[in-house]
Amino acid sequence: MQAVVTISGPSDLTRTGGEMRIDRPSPVTALVGGDVSRLRAAGPVAHVKAGAPPYLIIHGTADETVPYEHAELLHGALRAVGADSRLVPIAGGHHNLLDDPDAPYDGQVWYDVADEAARFFQRQLMSDRP
Repeated sequence: MQAVVTISGPSDLTRTGGEMRIDRPSPVTALVGGDVSRLRAAGPVAHVKAGAPPYLIIHGTADETVPYEHAELLHGALRAVGADSRLVPIAGGHHNLLDDPDAPYDGQVWYDVADEAARFFQRQLMSDRP
């Protein structure tokens, strides 16, 4: 893996809040069941280590599905091991990155995020080429 962009992604499946629940059937528990050790192992933060690739973490600060704290947790864990990590908070953004949580995943913010991700990949993946 050379570079990672994550948008509104969970980082620790054992953390509750928002619609991230481990105490009822959900896509999260369907993935690995309700076993806390398996849920912990399935989360990205459990795999952070020195030498991790650069990360661009984009997350709405008002995310009702995956709380913004997931982004902060992953970013902090990456920085703690010396990895290159950039956290881009979308102020007031819900899981869809918009002010209205029921709006379709569309609008200028998604074009801006796509542009940011493209620039990030360009810098990371092309930086070692002549």
